[in-house]
Amino acid sequence: MLFQATVTIPAATLVTAPHEVEFPLAPGAITRERVEFASGPGELAGVSLWRNGRQIWPLGDQEFVSWDGGPVESEDEYELNDLPYAVFIVAVNYDSLNPHTVTVALTITPPPPEEEANLTRRLKRFFGL
Repeated sequence: MLFQATVTIPAATLVTAPHEVEFPLAPGAITRERVEFASGPGELAGVSLWRNGRQIWPLGDQEFVSWDGGPVESEDEYELNDLPYAVFIVAVNYDSLNPHTVTVALTITPPPPEEEANLTRRLKRFFGL
């Protein structure tokens, strides 16, 4: 399954107060990340992905992926086994004049059927059904 979010990062968004957007997903594993940068930011805009208060991509702490015109792609396997099935896109923009837009696309591989049945039971229990 492919999930995509487009984020406009306001001008002068620094690492001390980054722009954060919740990105709802589905259970499974994130197996591919792709960030598309429009031409123009000159590597002034950058993004990272966070979950449960920890940075999950790129793997270096407090690092941001940035580029000028084109995609940045990688393959990983990050399990989304527990609620919430979401990550936060954390973005910065060191351009003091212009906002910049990036598109984040994540490929989610669904859990195997037995894990899905277990997950359904846990969700029903969580919601009291």
